[in-house]
Amino acid sequence: MNHDFIIAARRLQRSIDEINDTLLNSLQQMGIDYQKEIEQAILKNHETGRVYLISNIEELLDQLRFLNPKLRHKLLKLQNEGFDDYDASYSKTKDMVYLFDELLSSLLTLMIRYFPADKERYNEFKERYLKMDITQNSLEVDPSLQRYFEDSRSNLEIFLSKIILNPKSSSRFKTLEELTDSMLKHSNYEYEKYRNSLIDEISTFPSLKAQILEREMQQSSKDFNSIVDNNLIIDSVLKDPERFQVEFLNLAEILCHLDSEYLTGLCRTTIKRISLLHRIAFLKAYDETLFNSIDDNRSLVDSVSSNVPLLATVTQGLRPLSGSWNGNTKIKTDEFEKLVEDLVYLCEKGKLPTDRVQMIDLRFPVTFIRKTFQLLYSNLYPGRNADRRRLWINFIHLRFKQFANTAEDTTSRKFNEYGSDYDKDCERIKY
Repeated sequence: MNHDFIIAARRLQRSIDEINDTLLNSLQQMGIDYQKEIEQAILKNHETGRVYLISNIEELLDQLRFLNPKLRHKLLKLQNEGFDDYDASYSKTKDMVYLFDELLSSLLTLMIRYFPADKERYNEFKERYLKMDITQNSLEVDPSLQRYFEDSRSNLEIFLSKIILNPKSSSRFKTLEELTDSMLKHSNYEYEKYRNSLIDEISTFPSLKAQILEREMQQSSKDFNSIVDNNLIIDSVLKDPERFQVEFLNLAEILCHLDSEYLTGLCRTTIKRISLLHRIAFLKAYDETLFNSIDDNRSLVDSVSSNVPLLATVTQGLRPLSGSWNGNTKIKTDEFEKLVEDLVYLCEKGKLPTDRVQMIDLRFPVTFIRKTFQLLYSNLYPGRNADRRRLWINFIHLRFKQFANTAEDTTSRKFNEYGSDYDKDCERIKY
């Protein structure tokens, strides 16, 4: 899935009244790149490319289901005010309509060109689009959406009014931050409950730990992959609380006209997905040797549950930095182990290590080092804490020579930013 283009389409729904030449040109170029990427995927592997093409058409149609009524409403409003094609606002809105129309037409052309046997699916897609195509249909607004357009409240206010996470309470969330914080806390609570239960089971049946871990990984992955919805937020965003809040705001603005039951269900599904991602990360980081010394002593189990999983999580989170970037020299094993040890100390004590160590000259881009720490930080601490975040940034600057000429405020401001695909970049690392 080309997430950049889909995210841009979602954001457009929040800025319908701000369409200009820059936005049009940007989306047009993204659309061209979008088509090229899909065609290259088809040429590289016919069957994989077919699945990729169909999933992208599905996603684009789903976005247009929400976007086209808003574009239609704006055009109708301008038309009623006496504007026509000679007016910049009217013509640019119309150009945006044609941009998406041409993009979908191009994807359908790829489908019929490379997969003529899929004619039935092609006709189904075409039929779905013709029903919402503004270029072929009247500008009259769908009656089911008229009430939404006449609502004087903001999109966010409408969305929040429909969310009921606790059926026993009639109260509503006042801000989106309050809602997303509640979702993150709930998901973390579910994860902690699961983790403690798993540790109890392994402490009771230590000889079965390998089978238990394998069973849990299979079940957690199955549960995560079984959740299907066209409006799900991508995995990498769910792992990052701050990016999650930004993207969830976009989603809330776009989906606010849907019914309360669906929107509340989407929130609950998101909570479940975040909790499952925590589970999977924990199970992946889990070192079976960590439980070798478990016995019936409850205090030992408590110690293991609070300290050992932290070591495993930190080691796994920093693992990309232990490899070689573009063939450069790797960090020495003892240096990497010391880095992990110091970060675990920071997590446990809430302060920087007291011993002075030599700064590491790590042959990785500053942006990659920063993103690696940010993802680990977000995995360990789903909630916000300015002091703790500042402590982590201080730690990064004290440990890596690459940050010598960078202000800590800059690192803090750009902590969540990464201009490339982090997961793909990780695949380039040699261990």
